[in-house]
Amino acid sequence: MAYLEEEVRHAVADNERLSPGVLLARIKPLRVYVDQLMAGSQHPPQRARLYTAAAYLSGLLGALTLDLGAFRVAQAYAAEAFDLADAAQQADVQAWARATQSLIAYYGGNYHDALAYAQDGLRRAGTSPHRIRLTINGQARALARLGDQRGVDQAVDHAFTMLSDYPSSPPVSESLTLGPYCHARTAANAATAYLALGRTAGVTNHLTSAITAFDAAGLAGPQALSRLDLATAHLQRPDPDPDQAADLAVEALTLTAEQRFESVHQRARQFLTASQEYTHRPPLRHVAELLADRTQIGAATPSDLPSLP
Repeated sequence: MAYLEEEVRHAVADNERLSPGVLLARIKPLRVYVDQLMAGSQHPPQRARLYTAAAYLSGLLGALTLDLGAFRVAQAYAAEAFDLADAAQQADVQAWARATQSLIAYYGGNYHDALAYAQDGLRRAGTSPHRIRLTINGQARALARLGDQRGVDQAVDHAFTMLSDYPSSPPVSESLTLGPYCHARTAANAATAYLALGRTAGVTNHLTSAITAFDAAGLAGPQALSRLDLATAHLQRPDPDPDQAADLAVEALTLTAEQRFESVHQRARQFLTASQEYTHRPPLRHVAELLADRTQIGAATPSDLPSLP
């Protein structure tokens, strides 16, 4: 059990550092191994630990298959993660699984579901550190896509207030952290929510601090997503700067050239939609060409997704 729990912690830490396919190949055998162990007989405390490890591994598999654009597989893994946490009666793990389900629903364009998962996770979370992630990554961003400006303001304010409850949190937490969300991720998610509402006030400050932290941590996914949001903010200013925006978008796509996260592709498409009136400019055409090349390569590569257990 100690080995499995340590492997879960390593996998959470390696997410966004390794390509989704590489990490997927490492986690799937562990998930199968846990299933084999669960077919045996253990004392109740050991079975609770097994169910918890299985829940985390299934949630990780859900997030990784989301990175690869396999939404239905991702949804199935995330649902399994929650069912396992529920069976083990582990409220903290239930909250973590709901946050993962909310993330997958958000990138699947199911914003009502993303909000519902986040809200249910908050109901289960109690004093869990997952409250921050559920509030800012789940609630605030989904509410922004649903056009609820007041709800976004309340969620963002609440998330930043909760940060003070965890003063020793790391400079940059993991995306699927088992602990509290950090200030950098909270700021980056707040910026994403406000940009979806077309509000740029304060967004640049949020993103500048987040990018500094993500660059120092060397996390390509957050580095790219924050740059794409900052690029969109440059387009929405009273004095738009489409060329600087295009430079940031090219940086984002270059940073993730080896990993090709689905979230980055979606955010790049959103940036291109926001920049339609400038598509005649060569820098914007270059961004569109880069994205087209990447998505064509991804579509042409044979899928190496695991089957469901």
